[in-house]
Amino acid sequence: MAAVFLFSSLPLVLFSEGMFADASRPNIVLFLSDDMGWEQAGLSGGTTVPTPNIDRLANEGIKLTQFYVQPSGAPTRASLLTGRYAWKTGVRKPPPPDSDQGMLLDERTIAEALRDAAYKTWMVGKWHLGHWRQAHLPQQRGFDHHYGHYGGWIGSFGNGPAGVLDWHRNGIPLLEEGHSTFLMADEAADLIERHDGSSPFFLYVAFNAVQGPRIAPDWVFTKYGKSSAGMSQKAQLEHMD
Repeated sequence: MAAVFLFSSLPLVLFSEGMFADASRPNIVLFLSDDMGWEQAGLSGGTTVPTPNIDRLANEGIKLTQFYVQPSGAPTRASLLTGRYAWKTGVRKPPPPDSDQGMLLDERTIAEALRDAAYKTWMVGKWHLGHWRQAHLPQQRGFDHHYGHYGGWIGSFGNGPAGVLDWHRNGIPLLEEGHSTFLMADEAADLIERHDGSSPFFLYVAFNAVQGPRIAPDWVFTKYGKSSAGMSQKAQLEHMD
């Protein structure tokens, strides 16, 4: 049994059917989309971009639609992982690329709580809660495993701001071929497939789509075109789905 939660930077949460069916501890997948608008997915009325897989997660589960989020990604991430208002976490705005700021070190994350409850805790994707100080990084905030990038922005095919390499697996910098969305999805799927079932797992999958630079493979760009940021975002959303 697994519980699936889907968040965007506007309100959207999904629970899988049967999450509360018994007293056993479910596996938990927390899926975050970066800067996806509420109205873009089909489950909330979007008609321009087909999102059958995201819609299925919603339609087979429970949608929670009345709650608060922050107006930008990093404060939302801090609140999501701690259950606290952003001004309490120290992340009232996204940390700049050249800053050593990060989420306050005395904040307790859901990963720490679940690890204490004997869960495996994995993160795949974008962190953006402190990227220069070791103490701010995912594996110091409750995650046994992290794959992805620490900062707020990377090119979809690698690197980071001003050419900085920001792609890691468990603290080790990586040079990998491929689009970030598929690399993240493949890592998440691999973690689930290799899990031996000896304990429940918590998997936080934080895609950098559909935030900029809004680059998708040519096959989906051909459908929407590259004429505007809005069209490029639609291409990224379909690609992510």
